[in-house]
Amino acid sequence: TEGSGWEGSYDGDFFRDEFSGNGRYTYSDGTSIEGQWLDDVPRDGDWSITYPDGSKFYGFATFQHPEERTVSSDGSSSTRGGLVSTRSREYLRVPLPHGYGSLTYPSGQRFVGSFVYGEYSGRVGKKS
Repeated sequence: TEGSGWEGSYDGDFFRDEFSGNGRYTYSDGTSIEGQWLDDVPRDGDWSITYPDGSKFYGFATFQHPEERTVSSDGSSSTRGGLVSTRSREYLRVPLPHGYGSLTYPSGQRFVGSFVYGEYSGRVGKKS
């Protein structure tokens, strides 16, 4: 939507011309994310993320990262270094796996377990 700070294509629910409800967003680089939105803002929770290399993550993800969090002074929408800013809040454009989930690479290698801000901390397995 105009002024939302998002660039790409969205297929999903809208409320008052904003992304709201379940939706799938695809970036120009091919990354796609699917999960819950509210007022043009992706909500932390269960997400499906497909990366350009074909890797797929399913599980809990966050759009907040403590090292990159700042507050917009004027409340306007803007994009800066992987962050989207709207309504005096900034969040990551692509969520970080944060909690339980699985990450599968095109080779079949699979990581299942806990993730902390995108870093894997569980066990490694191979798809049979």
